[in-house]
Amino acid sequence: MKRIFIPALMATLLISNPIYAQEKKDTYSGGKSHFTLGVRGGFFFPDDKDYQRIYGRWSNDIYFFDLGWYPLKNLAISGTVGFYVENSHTIGTITPSFSGERVRMALVPLDAGLLYRFNFRKNQLLVPEIGAEYDSIFFNERAGPGTLTKGWKKGYSAHGGLLLLLDRLDPDPAWNLLMDYGIHNTYLALDASYGRVGNPDHGLNLSGMTYTLGLVFEF
Repeated sequence: MKRIFIPALMATLLISNPIYAQEKKDTYSGGKSHFTLGVRGGFFFPDDKDYQRIYGRWSNDIYFFDLGWYPLKNLAISGTVGFYVENSHTIGTITPSFSGERVRMALVPLDAGLLYRFNFRKNQLLVPEIGAEYDSIFFNERAGPGTLTKGWKKGYSAHGGLLLLLDRLDPDPAWNLLMDYGIHNTYLALDASYGRVGNPDHGLNLSGMTYTLGLVFEF
């Protein structure tokens, strides 16, 4: 009996192991996602010419944290908080050259809107997305040791992006994330957005393009 049992057990393990491995690959992104979390970084390209003269056309890097909830499949209600800091020098009133006085701009964007992801197949490799948000940006600009200007600018933005499913590239870590943290999908996300924030003809204008690259997780 022992001579029969041991080979039978070994054969069962050899057969079941590939089945289990394939099952992991087939189910690593299984389950319905209810929430989405994103971490992104990129660059802000302002429209305003005066802003460009002081802080540059590329300006500085900007970072975002996104959180969303799916009331319907692929459609998410999203909220975003961002952070941006740029240092430069003021420009003289007589000549357009930089003066010795330092100036610092800090922005905290707060956005709320809708996001739609075109995800129609399980383990879809590329997922396009579009969205629209209402924007409120807190700004804090300090010129020199004492001059401080701060307030809020409001507007709206629209964006589009493309998500690459990283789970397809390496299923084993994806399976571990699903089992340990309940993460169904992990994406590399490329996003471009245009915001119209502030009045172009009066005061600080924060309209412009923003390009970001980051990670998106679906739970």
